Amino acid sequence: MGSKFYLNIVVGIILSSFMLVSCTNIDVQTLNTKATFLMQQGDVDGAIARLESINDLNPNLPQNHYNLGVAYYKKQNYEKALNSLQNATKLDHKYTQAYNTIAIIHENIVTDAEDEFEQLKKTKSRTKKIKEQELELIIKITNNLQKAIFAYTSYAEYTDDKEKKKSTKNLIEELKQDILNYNKEIKKYAQ
Repeated sequence: MGSKFYLNIVVGIILSSFMLVSCTNIDVQTLNTKATFLMQQGDVDGAIARLESINDLNPNLPQNHYNLGVAYYKKQNYEKALNSLQNATKLDHKYTQAYNTIAIIHENIVTDAEDEFEQLKKTKSRTKKIKEQELELIIKITNNLQKAIFAYTSYAEYTDDKEKKKSTKNLIEELKQDILNYNKEIKKYAQ
């Protein structure tokens, strides 16, 4: 077999590859359009299914990971939301929207833990188990405040909006103060 035969095979393989990539891009666009429509209609589960399918076709799209994170956030599945958003920032380390959403999720986790903490404080019997649960919640709160600060710091670093940068830095300072206040609470439990 001659070199012409091999050349035809190589050309065929290259053309097939372009067609597969082209089909994949069309599939991704179609699924993304459908996911956006489903989100707008309130079908978050349907949107998640489409966005997961996009990741199966091409896991290297930071926007898709971001959209998937937002969808999981709407379902209050914070673990999956954070995982998707962190994937977006791994693919694009300057993805400000993802950092901002990560910080907001950590603040929501803090709020939920604070509510639980307040309920425990109202418990009349101050058993050792209750105090241990309270301490665990305070640690959860401070850990998530630190994670929120980290995400907001990245957001402030990469955003071009000077006003948002300034307000985010102020928010970071408030969260740092909250951590100091909770650290005082931790010391009370250590006594």
